[in-house]
Amino acid sequence: MRRGRKHAPVFRRRFLLEDCHRAQCVICGLGHFQLRINGRTVSDDLLMPAFTRYDLRCEYYRYDVADFLKPGENVVEVVLGNGFYNQTAPDWLRSERQIWAGDPRLLFHLTVDGRSVLISDRNWLVACGPIVENTVRTGEKYDARRELPPWRPGESPDPAVWHSVCLSSAPGGELEEATAPACRVVRILEVRRAHPTADGAMLYDFGENIAGNCRIVVTGAAGATLRLVHGEKLNAEGDLDNGHIGMYTLVPDFQTDVYTLNDQPLQEWSPTFTYHGFQYVKVFAAGGAELKHLTARVIRSGFDRIGSARCSDAALNVLTVLALRSYEANFVNMPTDCPHREKMGWTGDAQLSAELGLWHYRVGENYRAWLKSIRDCQRATGQIPGTVPYSNHWQFGPVWDSALIILPYQVWRFTGDESIVRENYAACRKLMQYFSDIALDDIIAFGPGDWAHPGRCDGNPGGITAADLRHIIPGTVDATAYYYRCAEYMAEMARVAGTPEENREFAALAARIKAAFQREFCRPGGHCAGDEATALGLALDLGLVDDAEKRAMAARLDERMRCVDYRADFGISGAKAVPRALAANGYFDTALRVLTQRRFPGWGYWLVRGASSLWESWGGDKSRNHVMFGDLGAWLWEYGGGINPEISGPGFACFRVTPPKTELLSCFEGRREVAGRGTLSWAWQREGAGCVGELMVPPGCVARFRAPGESGERSLAGGRHILRWRRDGTV
Repeated sequence: MRRGRKHAPVFRRRFLLEDCHRAQCVICGLGHFQLRINGRTVSDDLLMPAFTRYDLRCEYYRYDVADFLKPGENVVEVVLGNGFYNQTAPDWLRSERQIWAGDPRLLFHLTVDGRSVLISDRNWLVACGPIVENTVRTGEKYDARRELPPWRPGESPDPAVWHSVCLSSAPGGELEEATAPACRVVRILEVRRAHPTADGAMLYDFGENIAGNCRIVVTGAAGATLRLVHGEKLNAEGDLDNGHIGMYTLVPDFQTDVYTLNDQPLQEWSPTFTYHGFQYVKVFAAGGAELKHLTARVIRSGFDRIGSARCSDAALNVLTVLALRSYEANFVNMPTDCPHREKMGWTGDAQLSAELGLWHYRVGENYRAWLKSIRDCQRATGQIPGTVPYSNHWQFGPVWDSALIILPYQVWRFTGDESIVRENYAACRKLMQYFSDIALDDIIAFGPGDWAHPGRCDGNPGGITAADLRHIIPGTVDATAYYYRCAEYMAEMARVAGTPEENREFAALAARIKAAFQREFCRPGGHCAGDEATALGLALDLGLVDDAEKRAMAARLDERMRCVDYRADFGISGAKAVPRALAANGYFDTALRVLTQRRFPGWGYWLVRGASSLWESWGGDKSRNHVMFGDLGAWLWEYGGGINPEISGPGFACFRVTPPKTELLSCFEGRREVAGRGTLSWAWQREGAGCVGELMVPPGCVARFRAPGESGERSLAGGRHILRWRRDGTV
C-alpha cells in the first residue's frame, strides 16, 4: 500500500488447534485496530492503542482469548485504522506531516497453553475491506457492498481479493503494554428533536454536545447512501453550521461519515475508527436509502465515575454537569482541547481541569499514560510543547508547561500514589531548569497572558465597552505565578522522590520567586500589577501575597468583581484563580455570583444561550466543547463543600472540612469513593440560625473540621459524625 491511502486494510490468518485451555494474544495495530477471532470481536475497547509519539513509544494490548477459539480451524482477523499514526487529511496544525507517519501496520502474537501458535509473519493475507476511508477529523466512509465473506473450512481465499502482506519495520518506538482504561461507549442517546432542512436533508438534535459517533439502522437498494454530517451549532435558519470549527481542517468533508448500502433488507452500522464532537447530525439520504433509527454513542476513556456533588444553587449544579460533560468529551485516550477540530492534547487545558477530573473519576492511570507522552516530547533543554504527543506550539510558557508538574502532584494528592511522582520527577526537574534558564531575576516574561479573556472576544455580544475589557494581564504575571506554584510542588515532591536536599533547594527557589513577584507586581494596599482580576486572583490563590496584605488584596478583588457586576473579567487563568481566591478569603458569595450570573461574559451567559457543554470563548464564536473553564466543578467540592485532601495525608488519609460562611447557599451534598478505604460523604444544610452537617469519614482516614468563625479545628476519625455551627460565623 502506498503512503496516504485512507482505507482500513483487513488482515487474516487461518490456523489449526487440537485443544485449548489457556490462550492469550498480544497485539499492536497502528494507528487503531479491531481484533476478531472466528467472526467475534474480542473486546469492546475502541480507538486503541492511544495516540503516542510512535517513533519513541507504541502501546500494545493483551487479551485472554481462550473462549474465542475452538478445536480445528480458526481464523484471526485484524482491521487497521489510521488514527493519528497515518493522519492524512491536511489541517492548520499540519499534523498530516508527522515524522512517524506511515502505512498501517500490525504486530501480533498468540500463545495457547504456553505454546507460541501464531505470529505476524508472511503467512497472513490482506485485503481492502468495506472501510474505504477513515481519517481523524473528516470521518469514516463504509461501503457495505465490499464486506468480506468469512473464510469457510477447506476453502481457499480468493486471490483476486486477498494478497500477500509486506513485512515492514516498526515505527521506531519501544513497545509498552497499555495500562490505562481504553475508550468505550459509555452511553447511548436517542434523538430529542428532528426537522427537515431546506436542502432536503433531516437534522437531528441529541440534546447534548458529546464526543462519539452514530449508529444507524437503514434500508434501501444496494448502492444507496446515507451521509451524516456532525456539528455542535445551528445557524439562524436552524441548519447545521460548522464554520467556526470546520475551517481548521483543510478538506470539505469535515466530521462526515458515509454509509453505502448492500443488498441486505435491514442494515445496522456505526463507525469503527473515528469519533466526532457534536450535538446535531444532518443526514442526507440518496438513492432511496431510508433511515429507520438513529442513536448517538457517547465515547470516552473508560475510567470509572467515583464522585458526585450538588448544592442548592441550580445554575451551579447545571454548570457542573456541563463541565463534566466537556471533561468526558475531551478525554478520548488523552486529555484534549476539543473533540472535533483539533483533538489535540493541549497541556494548559489538562492542568486547569485536573482537579475537576480527580474529584469525579478514577482517572489516575490515564494521566499516568499521558504523562509518559509529555516526557517523550520533552526537549533536552527541559522545555515541553503546548500540544502532546503531537509536538507543536513550543512557546506557551509555564501556565501550559506546568502540566508536567501539576498532574503528578494532583494525582498523588488525590490518590496517595507516590509512584507517579517518582516516575516524573526527573523530567519535572529538567522543566524547572528550563524555567530557571528563561527567568530573569526569578521573573518569567513568557506566555500569552490570560488566554481567552473577554477583551479578546469576538463581537462583544454583551455590549460592554472597551474600557470594561481592558483588564488583560501581561503574560509575565501568570507565567511567574505558575513558576512559583511549580517550585512549591517540586519542594513537596522532592521528599517523595528521595531527594531531601532538593526539597530545600526548591523551597528556597519558591521563596525567591515570591519575593520577586511582590517586588515586580505588588504595591502596598493590596495592589497587584494593574489590579486586574486575574492578577489579584493568582496572587491570592497561589499564595504569592503576605498575610499583611492578604486582607486588603481580597477586599480589592471583591470590589473589582462587584464593580463589573460579577462578570467574568478574566480568561482561563483567572477562571480558576478568581473564584478560589474569593471563596478562600471570606468572599464566598461574591465568588458564587461570579460563577452563576447570566450576563456576558460569564458561565451563566452560556446557559442563557442554551449551552449543553462548556465553551472555548465567552462569546461562543469558537469551539462549544472545551473544558479549560471547567474548574467550577472542583470549586463546588472544595469551597461549596469545603473539602480538601491534604498533601500531608494524600489519598484522603487526611482531609480538611471547612464549610463556607454564606447567605446564598443553603445546602451541599457530595459522595466520593476513596480507593482502598470506602466512601467519603458530606452533606450540610441550613437549620434555623445555624447549619448542621453529616460527615462520613472512611475507615483509616482523619478529617480536620473547622466551622466558620472557629480558630481551632476538630480531628475526626473514621465513622459518622453530626456537626453543628452558626451561620454568622460566631462560635
